[in-house]
Amino acid sequence: MSLSEHVKSDARDLRPHAVLFGRRCRLTAIPLRALIEAGVDVQSVVVPARWPGAEPVRSVMPGHRQLPLAGPEETIDMLAARYDIPLLEVAGVHHAAVRSALESAQADVFLVSCFPWRLPRSVTSIVEGRALNVHPSLLPRHRGPDPLFWVYRDDD
Repeated sequence: MSLSEHVKSDARDLRPHAVLFGRRCRLTAIPLRALIEAGVDVQSVVVPARWPGAEPVRSVMPGHRQLPLAGPEETIDMLAARYDIPLLEVAGVHHAAVRSALESAQADVFLVSCFPWRLPRSVTSIVEGRALNVHPSLLPRHRGPDPLFWVYRDDD
């Protein structure tokens, strides 16, 4: 291995490994795109399951593309497929199968953007509390899973 290959290999190993928790929305796609462009190794994207009574955790294969609902921007499903990032649909965050899937990602940090549920200690302990929450409104005034509604309602 040449010196330049060795340096590139070492640099790749030093990249942070992250799991992004979010929703299938623009306010999750933007941070995902930023993480990818910054060279963060996104191990998986975790989103709420689309239907009630879903299995605790389901992996959506990155090659499975969905039709965009509107607009030219890439959805998180499209970004995950394009960059081979596993997309996990979860029915909640308290099930042992979800914890097991998150542990297997071997992330250094959890990043949260528009995820509707608070992450319990049993989940944040996987990354020893290293987590960052991106919120699209003023905190604590417009906390919760649907802050933009309250921003508009309160004319903020």
